[in-house]
Amino acid sequence: MAQLYIYPGKEAEFHEYETQALHIARKHGGELICAFTPVYADAGIETPTEIHVLRFGDRSAFDTFKSDPEHAAIADWRADVIRKTVIVVSGDVIDYCKIPGDRVPPGWHG
Repeated sequence: MAQLYIYPGKEAEFHEYETQALHIARKHGGELICAFTPVYADAGIETPTEIHVLRFGDRSAFDTFKSDPEHAAIADWRADVIRKTVIVVSGDVIDYCKIPGDRVPPGWHG
């Protein structure tokens, strides 16, 4: 997951940058699961401009994407539009709908 803090007024440039970055990520098996603009964060926590949930096959694929020369070539562009990024890399994915003993609501086929 990437929490992205975009410079004010740079949203259009950011979307152009992100389109290019995602093209590079796809070369390494990266996939954008969803992107959204949060409307709220707890008190004292800065709300990011956008949050992206991405998936790569493994940590090595992510690291290869980050070190791709094509990705490095757009680093200055990135620095011009994104003022801060927080990356969270997941471990195990927990499927709460399949925990033993959990009751699934009627009509739910998770």
